Amino acid sequence: MSKYPLVLIAASLIFAVLPLLSVLLANLIGNLLGCQVNEGFANSCQVGSFELGGILAWMFTAGWYIFFTLPIGLVGVGGGSIWLIMLNQK
Repeated sequence: MSKYPLVLIAASLIFAVLPLLSVLLANLIGNLLGCQVNEGFANSCQVGSFELGGILAWMFTAGWYIFFTLPIGLVGVGGGSIWLIMLNQK
């Protein structure tokens, strides 16, 4: 049995949820540091002398990319599933 369909399915799933992981990570970092994070604008979030507000806002806004990555990832999962079924029927 070939591993390629399983690799395609796994890579497609990871690709599909990456923007969601970015939002969750930004929210987690913001909560741990006591900062408010939203996609509207960057709030001040100081860690020592480093300003994280812009980076966290960008990470939170990157969640909108899920409208592109989720359908593409689902097509990859569907294609990999069909490929796997076809290989197992032989």
